Amino acid sequence: MSDRIWDELSRTLRASAPYRSLRERLGDVVRLPVPAAAWVGELVARDLERPLLVVVPREADALAWIEAARLFGREDGIVYFPAPSLTPYQETEVSLQVRAQEAVALDRACQGTVTTVVATPRALFRRLPRARDFAAAVREIAPGEDHPMDGLVAHLARHGFRRTDLVYEVGDFAVRGGILDLFPPGEDAPVRLDFFGDTVESIRWFDPQSQRSEDTLPSVRLLPLYLFPGGAEEAADLATLLAAHEGPELSPEGAELLEALRQRGAFQGWENYLPLLAPATAGLAEVLGEPLVLAVDPPALAAEVDHHEARLAADFAARREHGKL
Repeated sequence: MSDRIWDELSRTLRASAPYRSLRERLGDVVRLPVPAAAWVGELVARDLERPLLVVVPREADALAWIEAARLFGREDGIVYFPAPSLTPYQETEVSLQVRAQEAVALDRACQGTVTTVVATPRALFRRLPRARDFAAAVREIAPGEDHPMDGLVAHLARHGFRRTDLVYEVGDFAVRGGILDLFPPGEDAPVRLDFFGDTVESIRWFDPQSQRSEDTLPSVRLLPLYLFPGGAEEAADLATLLAAHEGPELSPEGAELLEALRQRGAFQGWENYLPLLAPATAGLAEVLGEPLVLAVDPPALAAEVDHHEARLAADFAARREHGKL
């Protein structure tokens, strides 16, 4: 459907009494299917000049919202904020795909380049870094700038990247002489930084299969894959914090995990504990500032919240029963 037709329909909707009533009484519940709710919600947020946080029961609903927004030309300002499928107590690392999506969505939210964030209730349970703390973990690199290789490698490792021999997936990085290959979140392909000493001479995309360099880039934005820093210093601090919390009741299993932190700097799923070290954290709504919050299907949302709370409690109880931290 053309932009002209959408504009005409939007003018008609804005002139209607139900729409004017909705704008004036934002607390009212309006039951609409997701595509219609997307149209109305985006219009209200635009008219009120506020960012929009849309909470939907399921990921499929989030995708339906984004697809509907594409029909009236709003997809560029919309991001989906994912949530891990498992709880933090299941001792499993968050998938790289989810971490990359989180980083891209959070970066755009912190920069103010999104008008709408769509999320499920599970995402609202996540503790996030404050906007200024997340921004401090981002590196913008351009040719001609000085970035000591050792410092950049340490930064990548501290923020969740994995050192490998060859780069294939998001989150990989590899060093060969004066060349740093890496695959940052938000890029469609891995990038190659060619150094002369500490100076970045060129930045290019490259093909992960052939490893051949391709088109040049004017700059690259390196987003963190850990939302909170997680290097050797943080591992030592976390081991101290958890040991003090457990005290004399520390189990043999818990002692093994603390030893893994001290010796190897990690244990599986340890990044879930990193918010404990942050001086302050934020929720998704806080990161967005003062968003207009739109709840789609409140009864279903309440059921999802209850289900996730019960799952968190059960997984926590099971972990403690087995002597885990």
